[in-house]
Formats: sequence, structure tokens, C-alpha cells
Amino acid sequence: MSDITLTNGENLEISINWLTLKLLSDYGLEKLNKKMKSENNQMEVASILIYSILRSNGKKISHEEALSLISVDDDSIFKIFNIFSDKMKAFKKKQEGRIELQKNMK
Repeated sequence: MSDITLTNGENLEISINWLTLKLLSDYGLEKLNKKMKSENNQMEVASILIYSILRSNGKKISHEEALSLISVDDDSIFKIFNIFSDKMKAFKKKQEGRIELQKNMK
């Protein structure tokens, strides 16, 4: 199941792995979140998300290529960000559960 369709017709499933987290932490998640709230920066944030997702799934792509894969439809940008935010929340919740489980095992 794919979450969004890129302009080249490729379906992109929004998933998170360790490389995704590393690439996004290099940018700063809080900084990206603040930029997403500004209309002037939404395309930049979407390209960073798409770039990070594609790179973490083994695809070689530049930031410019990532920009070319984003539809100019504003809804698609919000969809990318919202899906990714939901996945990040679920990931963090799992991590917190693992940490709590490890504490209880000691």
C-alpha cells in the first residue's frame, strides 16, 4: 500500500527506518516542523521529507530531484507531512514502550 503518488507515477510508502531518522535529525525535526507552518517553506520541507524517505529506502536522489517529484498541489504537501508525523508518533510510542519494558525488567 502506498501513501502518496509522486509526479513520476511512482508510489511512495511513507516509512521510517534508522537512516530516515538520521537524515531528518541532521536537519532538525523541530526546525522542519516550524518551517512547515510557513507557506514559503512548505515545498522545502516536503522535498527534505521525500529526499529522506527515498534515500532511506536505497534510492539515489538529489534534493532537486526530490522537489521535482512533489506535486504543486498544496494538499499533497500537507498529506506527506501529516502521514510522516503520524508515523513518527507511532515510532516514538513504540520506542517509549521498549524503554519502559527494559526498565521493568531490571
